[in-house]
Amino acid sequence: MITREKAIALRKLIEKLSAELSDEEAYDAPELFPKWTLKDYQTGDRVQYGGNLYKCLQAHTAQSDWT
Repeated sequence: MITREKAIALRKLIEKLSAELSDEEAYDAPELFPKWTLKDYQTGDRVQYGGNLYKCLQAHTAQSDWT
């Protein structure tokens, strides 16, 4: 059985490795990427929101009314 701690560690590894996917590969698996949240984003960061994958085109700090 997998523990919660192990699942969290695996999720972090999956998110790290998903950065190596091409945009085309990433498009087919938005679940591999972290969910959008309020934070600083760098150009090229990819996140999921509402079942879709988004890629940051310009570095910025996300705001709550930007969903």
